[in-house]
Amino acid sequence: MAPINAYGQTKLILENINQDNIPVYDLAYAHVKPIQKMIKNSILSTTINLGSGIVSSIMDIIKKTEEGTGKCVKYKINNRRIGDPLKLVSSILKARKITWSLQYSILDHIISFALKW
Repeated sequence: MAPINAYGQTKLILENINQDNIPVYDLAYAHVKPIQKMIKNSILSTTINLGSGIVSSIMDIIKKTEEGTGKCVKYKINNRRIGDPLKLVSSILKARKITWSLQYSILDHIISFALKW
């Protein structure tokens, strides 16, 4: 299997590039909860950022994948791409107002689901 491409120039940078990830089941549920509340309160539309509020580095994801598979994940470190941010985190304050929160463990769930798929 070909190595995955990891963009960050060095392993140290890859450990510090952080993204907010969310399991697909939580994403689907997050669409149901606000619609129910919007119908109840006669709201026509709204925008809500969804995320975990928790960041994971690229290296965290690689390590969790290795733990889940028991195998070494081959990856190739490439230069950062123009425009790649060092950190992406959603503000989840509005999501909390509709009493939505994650139901699943972030990385464990995302990786186990991906491995089953």
